[in-house]
Amino acid sequence: MEKRMNDIWEIVGSMEVGKEGDHIFEVVLGYRETKFGDEWVVWDCSDHNNYYWGIYYDEKETAVKKFIERIKMSIK
Repeated sequence: MEKRMNDIWEIVGSMEVGKEGDHIFEVVLGYRETKFGDEWVVWDCSDHNNYYWGIYYDEKETAVKKFIERIKMSIK
């Protein structure tokens, strides 16, 4: 499977949470390494390439917890 990216962020988790017409909505978990340490983000995403409402984290555990919470809140 090809690596999915959003700019410099690798998408390491995703879950489809709904559809409206031809549009697919999902929650995604992104990751990147920097010289200052790891960074994590949870975004909403439409159509596998429109990322929005990102919240950024320094710790993987917190990001994964928030990813799961957002999925539960977003299922349509």
